[in-house]
Amino acid sequence: MRTLCDGQRIHMVDQKKERHYALTLKAGETFQHSGETIPHDELIGKPDGTVVTLSRGTTMLAINPTFADYVVKMPRGAQILYPKDLATITMWADIYPGADVFESGCGSGAMTMTLLRAVGEKGHVISHEIREDFLKTARKNIERYLGPVTNLSLVHNDVYAGIDEAEVDRVVLDLPEPWRVVPHAAKILRSGGIFLSFVPTVPPVVTT
Repeated sequence: MRTLCDGQRIHMVDQKKERHYALTLKAGETFQHSGETIPHDELIGKPDGTVVTLSRGTTMLAINPTFADYVVKMPRGAQILYPKDLATITMWADIYPGADVFESGCGSGAMTMTLLRAVGEKGHVISHEIREDFLKTARKNIERYLGPVTNLSLVHNDVYAGIDEAEVDRVVLDLPEPWRVVPHAAKILRSGGIFLSFVPTVPPVVTT
């Protein structure tokens, strides 16, 4: 049985309003909602999915969030990719268990976590990001949800200038000018591999 742990990111769910409120459990702190409270100590150690009662009688559901819920509510530095896009990218890029995947534009880590879950323990994800603050946010988000991971390489690098990596099975990009990466990606993508770039508008598609 999964329990709610100190330091864990959980969701408090108002079942009447169908709203999720994200928080990180910390011993000694208090969750506040609409003038009501409940100490984190009363949540820590409880089974996942416990219904708890706040100070004035309102009940809420305390849960470990699903991956989709976590992505939507997690702290972010950059705009995130949403679950529907993450699912589409994973399908069209044909990310499979054991694959070596190069990613750039990790932002807040949503795509990176999706790739890690898809490649499994035998795969490897290499993620390049030009902004150090985004890398820090992504690392925290990833570790909060997945725990320590040994098959992830987060690299501070400008991929427009070049990519110094070994051969990979897939290249996945979420960048404003992906066409500038195509020559570099061609050097690391294996024969028969897949290059996929997520772009929100038509002009980058034409240029790439």
